Amino acid sequence: MEKPGPATGLEVSLVMPCLNEARTIARCVERCWNALDVLNVRGEVLVSDNGSRDDSVELAKAAGARVVHATEKGYGNACRTGLAAATGTYIFKLDADGTYDPRDIALFLERFGAGCDYVIGSRLRGNIQPGAMPWSHRYVGTRRSASPHRCFVAAASRIFAVA
Repeated sequence: MEKPGPATGLEVSLVMPCLNEARTIARCVERCWNALDVLNVRGEVLVSDNGSRDDSVELAKAAGARVVHATEKGYGNACRTGLAAATGTYIFKLDADGTYDPRDIALFLERFGAGCDYVIGSRLRGNIQPGAMPWSHRYVGTRRSASPHRCFVAAASRIFAVA
């Protein structure tokens, strides 16, 4: 697969919104760097902090992430801030609690390499670990809200939403 890149030369931005994730953030950042290395992909790991009061920011920086700060509170604002700061050709949003394996971006990059303009993953394909999703999200809300995407978007895998 040919590796395109914007002016920065980065192919991938891995963006993690973060609020008080000191327990998991360093490991998540390390896993992201490891995935980029294993996949031989030029990229960045970007943490979008939403006002953490613990050591999340310091731990993320120490693990090698670039940290940006959302000026307004809320998960959506942290996502928007991180996505706006991302410089990679392809942007992946991951959770900062280690829920997803960043090595799975390879599945998405394959689809982009095949000419797809937009690829979205779904947690509804594959296994959902016990306790990972509330009953109401698993059987009601998520299926209803995800159905428009199923009509128009070919899912490459099971996890990442790609912007």
